[in-house]
Amino acid sequence: MTEVWNERFPFSPFPVGWFQVGYSHELAVGESRPVQAFNKHMVLYRGQSGKPYLLDAYCPHLGAHLGHGGTVEGESIRCPFHAWRYDCTGVCDEVPYASRIPANARIKPWLILERNGIIMVHHDPTGAAPTHEPPVLPEYQNPEWTEYRTRTYRIKTHNMEMAENSVDAPHFKFLHKTMTATCTDARIDGHVFRTHCDVKVDLSRWGMGDDSMDGSIDVETHGFGFSVVRLHLAAEVITIATVTPVDGEWVDARFAFAVKKFEDPAMTEFIGNQVVDDIQKQVEEDQRIWENKIFIDKPILCDGDGPIGLYRKWARQFLPVYRGDSSQAA
Repeated sequence: MTEVWNERFPFSPFPVGWFQVGYSHELAVGESRPVQAFNKHMVLYRGQSGKPYLLDAYCPHLGAHLGHGGTVEGESIRCPFHAWRYDCTGVCDEVPYASRIPANARIKPWLILERNGIIMVHHDPTGAAPTHEPPVLPEYQNPEWTEYRTRTYRIKTHNMEMAENSVDAPHFKFLHKTMTATCTDARIDGHVFRTHCDVKVDLSRWGMGDDSMDGSIDVETHGFGFSVVRLHLAAEVITIATVTPVDGEWVDARFAFAVKKFEDPAMTEFIGNQVVDDIQKQVEEDQRIWENKIFIDKPILCDGDGPIGLYRKWARQFLPVYRGDSSQAA
């Protein structure tokens, strides 16, 4: 497919990196499901070995979508239309009514990995191999931490805008009215952008009275598709945020939350509920901004804005095409 450009942004809508296509618990052995990302349709399925696979969706025979009715057989998937079967590399390995399989009967396979309970695909428009992988999170399946609570949103924006949110310290006070944040450290570590912020949190947002509490937030942004936010207060909370481009306009934003357990299970449940509800409120507040703003390539910044310039310098490595200033593109 031809790449679709969104005139709101001066760069490709499909950055380089790793992007989520599902949670592990959503895909049982022998199941298949349709996926849309990078303006392409795909089929995600889990073979009988338990390993997930991702292929382009359409059967090259007569165009059926394998994600709508395709059946999993071993590590292969069979087309629901005429029963052509494709192995996990995308090669057709059986046509039940033919004596010879056409040599060019194959579908593009995608490079994926399953880690931290998340299934991710690598995207690079040049076809280059990945230079890094998402990290292994020590909190995942750790008995000291709760299982994920998840939320998913479809938002009309770009990965660049959502990732930039983490370094925009003033907006937490003025848009969300939840905390005062001061970024005390920001650094580029190859494909990772790391920030540390000291925060003063309004506990009324969590239903915990009218006082405030001092704490901190550490953020690791691993490319545009995978971020880890660790909140250190009276409670320890981790948020795994992933953003996957769907087409030229929309992204799928997924959030997985876990809380370090208290001795009292009721307190753990309470904190978990409050945090998820608060983050959901923040996303809805952000969404109004993201969907109606423009991207200004050379913004006028002040000394309290946080490390936006450093963030944008880091971000260029994931943007294969950058057309220049879009500040007049409204």
